[in-house]
Amino acid sequence: MVETTYETLFQSAPVPLIITDQKGTVKLANEQAGGLLDNESLPLVGLGFFEFIDQSIFKNYFTDRPVSSFQDFLNLYDIHANKETIEQGPPPSAHIKVASFKIGNEDFYIWTFDSTEIARKLKYDLNERVKEQLAILNVIELCFQNQNLHTSLQRSLSAIREGWRFPDLTEVRIALKSGEVFATDNFKATSWCMQTDIVSTKEHYGHLEVCYQRAVPAYGGETFLYEEERLIKVLGKIIGTIIEHWQGTKRMNEAVVNAQEEERYQLAMELHDNVQQILTAASLHAGLLQSLHSDVPSQEVTNNLKTYLSEAIQELRNLSQQLAPSVEPGIPLAEKINSLLKGMNVNGRLKAKIAIEPDIILNDKVQLGFYRIIQEQLTNIIKHAKTSEVGINIKSDMQNIILSINDEGVGFDVNSRKSGIGLENIRRRTEYMNGSLNIISAPGKGTRVTVQVPVASSYEGENWQ
Repeated sequence: MVETTYETLFQSAPVPLIITDQKGTVKLANEQAGGLLDNESLPLVGLGFFEFIDQSIFKNYFTDRPVSSFQDFLNLYDIHANKETIEQGPPPSAHIKVASFKIGNEDFYIWTFDSTEIARKLKYDLNERVKEQLAILNVIELCFQNQNLHTSLQRSLSAIREGWRFPDLTEVRIALKSGEVFATDNFKATSWCMQTDIVSTKEHYGHLEVCYQRAVPAYGGETFLYEEERLIKVLGKIIGTIIEHWQGTKRMNEAVVNAQEEERYQLAMELHDNVQQILTAASLHAGLLQSLHSDVPSQEVTNNLKTYLSEAIQELRNLSQQLAPSVEPGIPLAEKINSLLKGMNVNGRLKAKIAIEPDIILNDKVQLGFYRIIQEQLTNIIKHAKTSEVGINIKSDMQNIILSINDEGVGFDVNSRKSGIGLENIRRRTEYMNGSLNIISAPGKGTRVTVQVPVASSYEGENWQ
């Protein structure tokens, strides 16, 4: 009866209770103790104590030193317990309360974890896992926002830093094989550093490094958590996949832009080499006809015919320049924009103020990109803005070349309106130039389109002016 009562009390205790022999084999455990296992269906009785630790929520706590008996573990635990006054982080161990007793000549131990410490550990571990998951989600969100890859990688550094146990002591660096390096302000390689490959399914792009700038309290005998080792590998794969995505998008944008330009160039050449020559020949013949007839009506008709043909030739010349402005590389961008405005100024609907900062030099790709973006946005303004006032500005802030096009028209809701072909073309050309696009508009407030292209991208290759 007494034995049954004790067993009932043991099983119904509100805290985990485990009895082990001197070697650490679990002889008896209550239901509360079973809840400490990662897999609660696993039988506890018969497990060695160290097997229990390896399969329990405490696996990260007691793995820093080899032990051969339960008494060795208790001695090691006493050392841990005396070092809990640390500046930051969790305790290095959860409190264990132990009592020993004898049955015959054999020693046994009954022990439990302090429930307060269990709750404290679980809360701490949960917070750490949430931080790690938020770091992953924030990196993905930042890298898929409407900005260029360089900006995305630079901004992701702070999101990565927040995933580690001691973010205030953490610095991050992304080093690509291309030679580009992105790092937090105070990054320095230290003895407390983790590194992983930045890879996709097809290619290796570089390395991701996370370093503590000074020693931190060890957790389970290690500087970094086991979960942090997994986190950095996951981030390396995510960043690799994002780089692969951006490069694929850039190649696609480049192919589309080049195809568009090739088509426009061919059409411009056809107009210039065929249609314009035919009209020029017709104009010459009209002049000849004018010299052969002296009566006034014939002179008037041929004179009008010659005038119309001259106007048609000029319109074709303007159209050719709009289709393929790069065929005349000696003309400055400002002059090309003015020519574009003249060609699009149907019925005098556009009055533009153009301001281009002196000494700005752009390569062919960027200058043609700016020209096409201006062309697209002017078309949008004519179709939708219900205004004739347009401002076009190109300036530099030392790091970027900035194009802005603003109007005081009817505007639109940027968040609700679907992007049309014009805005999609602007976005595609911006990405092709490694730039970033920002569109600010609201009903009744006009629209401002801003494109920023890194200065390095603006100087690569041959220049127009």
